[in-house]
Parts: sequence; C-alpha cells; structure tokens
Amino acid sequence: MESDDQATRRLVEVATSIDSAAQALANQPSTSSALDEVVAQALATIPSAEHAGITLLRGEGFVTIASSDALPERVDHAQYELAEGPCVDATTRDQVFRGEDLGCDTRWPRFAPRAEALGIRSMLAVPLFQHDERTGALNLYAGTAGAFDEQDEAVAIIFGAQASLALDRAQEHESAQQYEDALDNSRVISTAVGILMGSRGLTNEQAMDQLRKASQRLNRKVSDLAETIAYTGELPGGGDAGRRRSEEAT
Repeated sequence: MESDDQATRRLVEVATSIDSAAQALANQPSTSSALDEVVAQALATIPSAEHAGITLLRGEGFVTIASSDALPERVDHAQYELAEGPCVDATTRDQVFRGEDLGCDTRWPRFAPRAEALGIRSMLAVPLFQHDERTGALNLYAGTAGAFDEQDEAVAIIFGAQASLALDRAQEHESAQQYEDALDNSRVISTAVGILMGSRGLTNEQAMDQLRKASQRLNRKVSDLAETIAYTGELPGGGDAGRRRSEEAT
C-alpha cells in the first residue's frame, strides 16, 4: 500500500501529465491524431497499463480507432466478435468496467479465455461520450492479474473525458464544415441557374430542371455541374435544346 507521501507524489505527477496531455491534445491537427495522443498519454501516465486503445461505435458495430500497438486490436476484435467484454460493456452500458483477472472472470465467459490466450489478464474500460451520447470506450490492458486500482480508474476517467472532448470538437468542426459546404454549393448553384436563365431565356424553374436532368444524364453532382457552368457559362452536354425549347415556348 502506498504511503501518504507516495500517493501525493503520484497525484502531482498525474496532474502534470494530464496538463501536458491537454496542451498536446489542443495542438493536434486531426481527430485521429488527437485520439492517438490520448492513448499515448494515458499509457505514459498509468504505469500498470501495458497497452491502450480507443473503441468507437460505428452504426451497430464497433471499431478500434486508435491503439498503442497491434495487441489491443486483436483483443478488441475478440470482444466485437463475441459481443462481450469490458470495452463492449463500457460502451453500451455507460459505466466503467474493470476486469481484475480475466482468466476467471465470469462476467465474460467466452471472451475471458480468449483474452488470456492473447496474454491479457487485466482490463480497464472507460466509456466515452459525444454530446452526452455514448460513443465508445478508452481501454487499458495488462498481462498481469489485478493490474489496475481505483486511482488508475480515476486517472483513466480523466483521459476518457479528454477523448470525449476531442470527439465533440471533431463533430462540431464537421457540422460547421458541412454547413459551409452547403452554403458554397447553394451559392454556386444559384450562380449557374442565373447564367442559364440569362443565356437561354429560361425561368428559374426551367433552369433548375435543366440542371437536374443534366446531372442525371451525365452522372455528375448538381453542384459539380454548377461549378462548370459558373466557370464556362455553358451547360456541359446541353447543346441548344434548352434554348430552342424556350424560344419555341415564346
């Protein structure tokens, strides 16, 4: 058991590591690199952890999005295949799961022997959340039984919160980017429609109809065609049929 001085020193070290991890996380250029950083920092801060990884929900399944090495992916794959294990439960049941000795853990009767065969006896899985919705788990692995204690669990929860924050930021960035893309597409489509209306004497509805039909005929996105029209002033492959129909109508 740790003395008070040892516990205090460890808490100071942990606080310093977490502060460094937060600064490093803020400087990552992508979600993938941010999650890799969380995995690396968690592994460096929790001495009893020999491997680390992050599981995310994807549709109705799971994927290991970040890992310290190849072993977490192999252990995780066994959990995904069997639909049981600490990371599956942490993800789906919104609570921390600690496997003290997977060699004899009755909570996961099929996964436990698979984990032991892969050289893993202890696991600690912390749930991750994205905008308050469960989204995955931060997983720590060790080859010895009873590797993780309550203090390890508390530190892992903090790193789990950092991973959740990285996911939140990624979703916000993606939503903002999608909004900007939608605005850009709307602007270029409006420009293309205006060009068709002016060059072919079409109404707004007729110009949009020609754009949609050309999109289907040429198997190109409406926004891509609109960019071409905005650049060239012509509807690709459109010929003069639209103009003749408009003239005949008048």
